[in-house]
Amino acid sequence: MGLCCTESCARAAVARGQTGASDLDKFRANLARHADADMRRLVVHEGDRSALDAPALKRLAGGAYRLISIDGGHSAKTTAHDLAIAVEALAPGGVIILDDYFNEMWPGVSEGVHRYFREPHGVLPFATGANKMLFCNAPSAIPLYADSLRAIATKAFEYDFLGARVLCCSFAPLPFTERFGKDSRWRAVMDHGPIRIARRAYHSACGARSAFRLRLANAIWHLVHRM
Repeated sequence: MGLCCTESCARAAVARGQTGASDLDKFRANLARHADADMRRLVVHEGDRSALDAPALKRLAGGAYRLISIDGGHSAKTTAHDLAIAVEALAPGGVIILDDYFNEMWPGVSEGVHRYFREPHGVLPFATGANKMLFCNAPSAIPLYADSLRAIATKAFEYDFLGARVLCCSFAPLPFTERFGKDSRWRAVMDHGPIRIARRAYHSACGARSAFRLRLANAIWHLVHRM
């Protein structure tokens, strides 16, 4: 089972009146395109999120959830509430995906997480990546999940966070220098003939582009302040 708490009523649990039917249409289209899901199994609940609790969520799904995605209200209070009911509705070994913890535009999300983790709750963070934080309630399952993420990440480092060891992942494509810069075959030819010339031209072009962007930004700034 999966749940996505979001301000879009299409995803599962929302505050009534915040979104329109077009959001539901977009969600159904995305679900059909990416999840190959049976739309007859989709349950949409519209209502006040603050009135939702874990037993109500389980009734909607007919049981506990293996995957819960929280992408809804961005206040500290709402985030702590959504996280609390998600933890209670999670099946053993299930995963919670929390969106926007690292988003500088929504500091309430990180505040809500820290509020919730003032006390132990039987769930641990185990990974971050793509602006998400992942939690699991079964320590024995975490290594499998972490290894799966590590296999598809372009970069992965481990740090201590919220009392747990967390795998921090980046999925952005690596630049050329990081992909090939340490390769012995590349280092053997990088300073020879045409390749050296091409490298210098590339770095010159990058520098010129950066300088152009800076000049453009300065020109726009002066233009705006003269209006």
